[in-house]
Amino acid sequence: MPRMTGVQLAQALQAVRADLPVILYSGNGEGLDQPALKAAGIGTVLRKPVDPNALEAALATVLAASRARS
Repeated sequence: MPRMTGVQLAQALQAVRADLPVILYSGNGEGLDQPALKAAGIGTVLRKPVDPNALEAALATVLAASRARS
């Protein structure tokens, strides 16, 4: 993204809709700050290239958590 990072995007989304589950998919995930990820509402970080099974598991987890909160 040209003007913001994925973490910044997640923060902006959380400001609008705090219940939105966020999965960060990154090719440059080295050195991500865990407290910053949590504060941005990012529940899962997947690294490129993503394993399809890992993606399926991450989606199932965040969707189940989202349903449990409803």
